Amino acid sequence: MLGALLGIYWIFIFGYFVHQALGVFLPALTMVFIAIAAGLFMPALAYTGKGKARMIPVAISIIGLMVIVNVSLSRGFDQRERQPVELFYLLDGNSGESFWASGRRVIDPWTKQTLGASPLEANLSLLLPTVDNILWLTPAPSAPVASPEIQMISDSMSTGGRRLHFRVLAGGRGDALSLFFAPAGNILDAKVSGQTLTLPEAPDEWWRWRYYAVPDEGLEIEILMSGDGEARLHLTEINYFTPTAVASLVPEMPEDYMLMPYSFAGATVAIRDVRLEMLEGSGQ
Repeated sequence: MLGALLGIYWIFIFGYFVHQALGVFLPALTMVFIAIAAGLFMPALAYTGKGKARMIPVAISIIGLMVIVNVSLSRGFDQRERQPVELFYLLDGNSGESFWASGRRVIDPWTKQTLGASPLEANLSLLLPTVDNILWLTPAPSAPVASPEIQMISDSMSTGGRRLHFRVLAGGRGDALSLFFAPAGNILDAKVSGQTLTLPEAPDEWWRWRYYAVPDEGLEIEILMSGDGEARLHLTEINYFTPTAVASLVPEMPEDYMLMPYSFAGATVAIRDVRLEMLEGSGQ
């Protein structure tokens, strides 16, 4: 048991720093270190010595139970361990409607001040077609925000299939842009600004591309598809700021709250769906 103490100490310290870095977003990774440390206690728990030594497993179990109860009842969010929240501005480029939105399953009191008591329940697939998760929406005032768009350059048929050549332009700064193509299995070749992309080995219905810092001239895309059927594109643009015109409507965030990392928190998201139907007489 004494020989394992040093290992237990370092595992807990390393696990603590992992938790500080990742917080509650990847609990399974933090639990790996807890499980390893617990395993090092097994020799003591299995010890069945004589006399008072038999109380070692009992004492360890009681101390562990007390720690769990204490943390469960007293541990809350503070300025050091802040509560992550997600609230962002959403523009639906298909309908022209604007929303306040959040993908958190449980709405915290601060976010509820903006979303209201009865937000609309939607699905995150509205933004990311490959993701199935809850999305809360509340109508928001319009702001000078534009959604990404497509400028068609050419659409023709060849012996290899249907060739699409178009340009994708960001509606805003273009901090991040996700392009979803469907049906992904029909794509035979793809290029972005002249660079050939590696096709997915086992494509799902949607094939997602991510591009960061979209240039002012946009992205020039060439697609070769089998057949002459319809191509669907979904564009999701993320700019990491709240529009100035509506920023004052968001309440000041308490000191024990923080924007949720790896999310849309504090961003402006604009979406657009595009259907590229085969034009009659194309390729002639």
